[in-house]
Amino acid sequence: MCIEYPENEVLLEYANSLFDFQNVYNEMQRIREVGAQRGQISIQHFFDGLLQESYREDT
Repeated sequence: MCIEYPENEVLLEYANSLFDFQNVYNEMQRIREVGAQRGQISIQHFFDGLLQESYREDT
């Protein structure tokens, strides 16, 4: 989804808080067939991001 809507700030914010930016970037490049390296998921980073988002107040 980041490829179709790169200007969507909410989407990018969630992608960066749940996944590391470099991994999101690597996956976008791989989908575009520009890069060969896949993004990696850190389960700890993902759950930390979920926890952080659950504590954040709605704005």
